[in-house]
Amino acid sequence: MQTRIADELDRGSELTAQIKKAIVTAVDFYQRKKFYFTETSFTFNTVVAQEYYGTADVAAIATSPSLEILNIDINAGRFQLVKQSFDYIDSISYLTGALGQPMIWAYRAEQIRLYPIPSQVWTVTAFNIPRLTALSSDSDSNAWTNDAEALIRTRAKIDLIYNVIRGTDMVEEIALLKDQERQELAALFGETASRDAQGVMTPTDF
Repeated sequence: MQTRIADELDRGSELTAQIKKAIVTAVDFYQRKKFYFTETSFTFNTVVAQEYYGTADVAAIATSPSLEILNIDINAGRFQLVKQSFDYIDSISYLTGALGQPMIWAYRAEQIRLYPIPSQVWTVTAFNIPRLTALSSDSDSNAWTNDAEALIRTRAKIDLIYNVIRGTDMVEEIALLKDQERQELAALFGETASRDAQGVMTPTDF
């Protein structure tokens, strides 16, 4: 990707360090958005009388700022916990010794908070959009450089033109790149939506 960006900007090797930084910046810009290649899940078990769950319980909690759904398995059934604000749980959690079946959750400071505080051991499944391991060496690759290569490459070029090259004669090129970025983003969102979509049966006459 670095070589291609340099070629497309016709800059040779003069912007090697800046190109690396622009790629990382582009990934940072998009990493909290939901794409099919960033969706994943993890599980952890509740602990009796434990309200907060963090890295010590499962490492993925600390790298998951965009948790979407928490399901809890109870008596062979699966129930979705309701997400609330941390402040809301604070306002109703005045009896620290009151235990029960968790019904709501919140996320703050890289921790999941459950309420009521668990009275038993239950399995919780979390669906999240994690931060992928940051790119550092030239040989590194991940979903951003594979599935989203075109989007990240385009975003990196825009960043370089704005903040490094600062070409006043590149207005038309920036406009073209922004249009390309919108198209690539729409394509990725479309594929994500199609993978998430559920089939619907349409009745027909026999």
